[in-house]
Amino acid sequence: MVYYKYSCLSNLKKYNWNIQGTSLGGLFVIEPWITPSLFYQFLNQKNPKKIAMDMYTFCQVLGPIEGKKQLNQHFWNWVNETDIQSLAEKKITHIRIPIGDWMFQPYGPYIGCTENSLFHLNRILDLCQKYSLQVLLDLHGVIDSQNGFDNSGRSMNVEFIVGTSNNNYNGTINFIHWNIIAGNWAGTFDTINKKYINMNYHNINFTKKVLYQIIDTYKNYDAVFGIEPLNEPSSYIPENILKDFYYDIYHYMYVNAPHLTFIYHNSFRDNIWHDFLINCSNVAMDWHIYQAWNRERYGDQFLLEADGYTTYIENFKKQGIEIVVGEYSLATDNCALWLNGFQDNLDTYPVTPCKYAPCPFPYIDVNDFDRVSNIISPFGTGLSAPYMGTCPYEGNIVTYEEHFDFLHKLNQKKLKSFSHSQGWFFWNFKTEYKEEITWSFESSFDNKLFKGTTLDNSNDYSLLNYSYYFIGFLFFIFIFLGMNICIDYFCNQKNKINKYEYVNIELTDSEKNPINILKKNASTGDIYSKNKYNYYSI
Repeated sequence: MVYYKYSCLSNLKKYNWNIQGTSLGGLFVIEPWITPSLFYQFLNQKNPKKIAMDMYTFCQVLGPIEGKKQLNQHFWNWVNETDIQSLAEKKITHIRIPIGDWMFQPYGPYIGCTENSLFHLNRILDLCQKYSLQVLLDLHGVIDSQNGFDNSGRSMNVEFIVGTSNNNYNGTINFIHWNIIAGNWAGTFDTINKKYINMNYHNINFTKKVLYQIIDTYKNYDAVFGIEPLNEPSSYIPENILKDFYYDIYHYMYVNAPHLTFIYHNSFRDNIWHDFLINCSNVAMDWHIYQAWNRERYGDQFLLEADGYTTYIENFKKQGIEIVVGEYSLATDNCALWLNGFQDNLDTYPVTPCKYAPCPFPYIDVNDFDRVSNIISPFGTGLSAPYMGTCPYEGNIVTYEEHFDFLHKLNQKKLKSFSHSQGWFFWNFKTEYKEEITWSFESSFDNKLFKGTTLDNSNDYSLLNYSYYFIGFLFFIFIFLGMNICIDYFCNQKNKINKYEYVNIELTDSEKNPINILKKNASTGDIYSKNKYNYYSI
């Protein structure tokens, strides 16, 4: 056996998993697009200190008492036993739970604000064990943000600008974020030259200690299947820094919890993992694949791209790297309200016309926004906002009549490609905005988008086709038997002498005729991918 720096520590034989999962996103790491009503209270604010757009600023603006009050209501309501039972009944086997390092070692505004989160994490784990669901604990957010996105807990580098005062928009607040985004967890990031000026080993070691605590705490929980040490780290983090961080966690797990599965995110980079944990048991690379960030295109192009995922997965398997699709959805555009940040959007997006419907009403005791007036503040560099009480959702890439048929085909093609991997997790298990079907596993399932898959073997589309064949077969038998009876009858009359007079019957007409992109990758700064397929993530 050849030894290299990142060699396997286990000699156990690799085995196949069968993950059919979804994520409990928006629970412990709140995101405006998943639970928008939590952020209504920050609309039309003209003081930057009263505007929250992520987990960090939510606690910072509200403070420990009010923040804790609202989050506790959120924890109880966003995921309850009915949700977990429903997922199990839909044949989900695995749950990915995004968590933050502040839950275990609180710092800054998280102190006091999130102190009930561990109680609720344990509550969810107990429910998963009750319903025989396996859990991947995913460290989704860390100190100073590993990527600058709000999904890390903190949108790093947001610069507020107070607009010119006038009668209509007195002191309107604008802000910029996407062109100065930074993930400062690994060090100080130079947003101009796109590189790290120095490394922050204090942050890295802090997160290691948190992960050691997570492993020690949950290694004996029957429901815990594995650990993901860091979600979507920036692709600018030096390769050796990220690999060393991952390998230290892998080593600790091997010594203290060798039964757990180690899943590491690829950092949006495909070409650096050829020497990392090759052909190891209990190890896989996490790949996030979305089609929402692409140039404008239409149905068949999405379907063909989904077919191509098989090649991507197989190429890594040939290198000895197993793939887990840690996040995917059925969305084809950026229409979802606040998908790219609170009151913000990426330049040029969405690329297709969006639909609008009434915005969701709050599910906890927080103030709703004014639904009969326009939003006047704050605004980012892109546009994504409620309009007169309505919110955007889903882009139109096919006609309305073809919409669900297209999404069903798209999901089947994706899952067929993913069957070459170790499994998949749909992002997300639900969204507060019920119209956002393509981002919600529950809504997708209820709208028959998983028909004919391993989750739902009853295929309405196939049964319908079979019924046509069966009716046609019966019709053929009817005509065949009818003709033979008639032929036999009339032929026999020629040789038959009797006293009856035969009358010709004229058939009526009815008797004669019996009666189917581009997301600008903020972690890389690349606007257009040169690869055959564009793979992006939130």
